[in-house]
Amino acid sequence: MHRRYRIIFLNFLTCLVICLSAQNGFSQSKKHYYEVHASEGDTCLMENNYYGAHQQYEKALEYVHDTRLFYKIAEACRMYQNYSDAEKYYQKALEEDSLSYPDAKYHYAQMLKFQGKYDLASQQFKEYYKEHRRDNSFFSKKARNEIEICDSLVQTIPTLKNITSHRIEHPYINSMYSEYSPIQYNDSLLFFGAVRAADTVLADTSYIFSNYWNQLLKAEKKDSTFNNVSEIKELQEPGYHIGNLTFNKAGDIAFFTKCKGYDCNIHKARFDAETQSFSDISELPRIINKPGSSSTTPHLSISGANEILFFASDRKGGFGGFDIWYSFINENGSFEQAKNCGKNINTPSNDITPYYDIRDSLLYFSSDWHTSLGGYDVFYSKADWRKNEWSEVQNLGKPVNTSYNDLYYNFSRDSMYAYWVSNRTESQRLIEKAYGNDIYYHPLVRKSITRITDLVPIFLYFDNDHPDPHSRDTVTDKEYIQLYIDYMNRKQEYLIEYTKRSSAEQYEYDAQNIETFFNDLEEEFTRLFLFAELLEVILEDGQDIVIVFKGYASPVGNTDYNEMVAKRRISCIQNFFYEFNDGVLNQYTQNEPGTGKGSLKYGHEPIGETIMDDTFVTDGDKQVSALSDRKQKWMSVYSPSAAYQRKIEIIAVNIEYEDELYENIQQEIETQKKPVEKTEDDTTDSQYSDDYSSEEVEMYDYEEDAYQDETETGKSLKNSDEEVIRVK
Repeated sequence: MHRRYRIIFLNFLTCLVICLSAQNGFSQSKKHYYEVHASEGDTCLMENNYYGAHQQYEKALEYVHDTRLFYKIAEACRMYQNYSDAEKYYQKALEEDSLSYPDAKYHYAQMLKFQGKYDLASQQFKEYYKEHRRDNSFFSKKARNEIEICDSLVQTIPTLKNITSHRIEHPYINSMYSEYSPIQYNDSLLFFGAVRAADTVLADTSYIFSNYWNQLLKAEKKDSTFNNVSEIKELQEPGYHIGNLTFNKAGDIAFFTKCKGYDCNIHKARFDAETQSFSDISELPRIINKPGSSSTTPHLSISGANEILFFASDRKGGFGGFDIWYSFINENGSFEQAKNCGKNINTPSNDITPYYDIRDSLLYFSSDWHTSLGGYDVFYSKADWRKNEWSEVQNLGKPVNTSYNDLYYNFSRDSMYAYWVSNRTESQRLIEKAYGNDIYYHPLVRKSITRITDLVPIFLYFDNDHPDPHSRDTVTDKEYIQLYIDYMNRKQEYLIEYTKRSSAEQYEYDAQNIETFFNDLEEEFTRLFLFAELLEVILEDGQDIVIVFKGYASPVGNTDYNEMVAKRRISCIQNFFYEFNDGVLNQYTQNEPGTGKGSLKYGHEPIGETIMDDTFVTDGDKQVSALSDRKQKWMSVYSPSAAYQRKIEIIAVNIEYEDELYENIQQEIETQKKPVEKTEDDTTDSQYSDDYSSEEVEMYDYEEDAYQDETETGKSLKNSDEEVIRVK
């Protein structure tokens, strides 16, 4: 070979060797990086750090094409609720190697269903069942069940009318992490469970599962807003996950779950509503917390005279997965043997988060087996305790249920709202395409109608001769809120004046009676606001409601003046409803019943008196009525007996019961109203004052002693006896 060509050839060989060496080195480097990221992904998967596994596996795929990683990524995405990426990678794994991953097609179909792609999901479930129908496995049974659901049953799931789901818009309640088990304790306190990071810096960078803990939190609620979110520290214990709070009817005993990893037991604690604190924590006995199994999502309710503890457990004797069980609680606090709710409710899969509504005898729960729109849906079943049976399960319907997971459905203790948890796409994003579990709610329209009838009658109490003392007017510009505040501020005065005559032995009893009255005054005031809120909900739903205000003064003294006092008090309460929530109720007074727009009718009945037990005192040789004796002001003004008589009663009915309501009221008027009592001072016509001179006629400021002239008395009596005042 010519020397020149030989040199060129040698140079070519040298370059080839160098290139091959570089190529081999680069290949070795790629393999190394692949192994590092794949190994890191495996570690994340073992630590339940599913997002971290997803990220590491995708980095590994940048260096080596490995079908095994498609399946692993799909599994990781499914576990942290990234359904779209899970669908993509299951499909890739099946396209390249369907034999190595026999259950991939089932999960692929599942991801399609979770996204509402029912036709495609049905096709994949059919293919999976065809291949595995002889397995008699859980997945083959579930696939067969899902085929019918996706093909036809999903079309039968109802849509709830006039129900709109709302997400709680508060960054410390619904965060990027998951929230669950909401329970509104009263109108001002919400409890909920939450996944929170122990180290937020570590959480933001590595998403290590062991860095996250389930905690119980509380938030203060005012109107429709939440504030002051804080952790319930007295229930926390290092190394344990805490959640799923529930309360007994009295609200002083709480049950909750405490978990080590995924092994959960139910505990109880005492709750002080005033201090919002928990104490005396103890684990429930083995009859509930069965060894070798998990017991979780407790719910306390009532059936008849018995308290019942519902809970979910994977103990032996069930139908598969987690089943719903219940145990009656005896008077001494012991538990009866837990019973399974039976095959109508429990399935081969998971049936969890029970909530029992005593008014309708309905058990609400979530299941991923019954006819659902996607993953977990909320279902309900009616109890027949005499036969110990449950009715056929029904899907609660949209918009509560979606193609995503919907769980923890329950009602607030005042039955104004339903709460539940969902990872639907309106939720806060957990990471990229994954959505966390957030808390949702909707007003309980139909429940509110039931609740408003349970709530009435409401009794609102008034200070002596208020509003507008000594006035002849039958209307007032006063509104009840300020009158209530002023009345509460006189509590100490009432205590002092009423107990002046109390003996040492009687003092505690009399003082407690004053305390009880003012507690009732406060409780009824709270019920007034709840009533108005419920009223707004049901009117917005298009219901027709009649409200009647029955006004009372004291049953002694001058009936005519008492009616004037009663009318002013009705006017005062009417002002409250006119001004409630910027006058939102007023629009419904213009609507006609039966139009579906919601109508509100007010009725006024100044009955003027009520029949109460009297109290007698000794005056010389005689016993006289302390209520009617003007000189016994400690009794006729300051006693609970007199205070309970100065009231307005609020009642409400659906429009179809209006006539029946007024018939009952007229009967009450006939039996309780007494004739005008003329006195020798009937001709007196003066303004009354609490400031008396010694020369003036002795008069007292309590309402039953106010005198009116004879002409006014006759007119008022005629009006009250001959007509019913109705204001549309």
